[in-house]
Amino acid sequence: YELSIVDGAVGNWYCDYTTLLSTSDGVDFVFMKYRVYAENTEYFTDYYISVQDIVNNVKFNIKYVLDSSVGDSLNNSKFYLDFVNYSTPALETSIEDYVFDYTNIQTSLPFFVQVGNNMASSHILATTSSGYYLVNIEMPDGYYIEISTISPSIDIHETEKNKFYVEASLVTKTYDLTITIKYSEVVPEWGVTESTKLK
Repeated sequence: YELSIVDGAVGNWYCDYTTLLSTSDGVDFVFMKYRVYAENTEYFTDYYISVQDIVNNVKFNIKYVLDSSVGDSLNNSKFYLDFVNYSTPALETSIEDYVFDYTNIQTSLPFFVQVGNNMASSHILATTSSGYYLVNIEMPDGYYIEISTISPSIDIHETEKNKFYVEASLVTKTYDLTITIKYSEVVPEWGVTESTKLK
C-alpha cells in the first residue's frame, strides 16, 4: 500500500491508498481509500472503494481438438463458428429447459477456425458476459462438436453438447473450453439419396 500526507494541517490531510490483489486468473483489484473525520477531528472512518466490470467479465481460452473418428478428413480445413450469448431470464432456468430464441440474443461472436496439421488450434475470447451460450459451426453432414471444461466448471447441456451456461460473478473468471470435433456416419432415409429445390 501507499500512504502519503500532503499537508499535516487539519483539513488539508490527504491519503492516497492503492493496493493490487492478483488472483490466479490474473485479475487485479484496485482499491482506493479515503478518510472522513468527525467534526472534532478526533474520530474518523476509512472507506475502501473498488470499481469492477461485473458484466463483461468472462474470458474463454478455447482449444480445438479433432476426435479420432474424424481421422485426416478435416486436415487444413476452415470452418465458420459463432459463439452466441443469450440473456438470462428473471426466473432461474436449467440449461435443458432454456429456450434459445433469437429474440434473446445479447451478443454474437463469429469467426473462422482452422483445424488440422500445422494449423492454429486455439484462441481467446475476452470481455464477454455470463449467461447462456450456443456454439454454432458450419460443417459437412455427420460432423458435430462437443464442449467440455475442467475448471472452473460450467453447466453443459446433457444431450446437446454445444450449449452451456456460465453463471454471473462479481469478479473476472477465465474458462478453459475444449471444443472437440467428432464424426458420426449419416445414413440417408431409404429411397432418398438427394433433395432438390424446385423453382
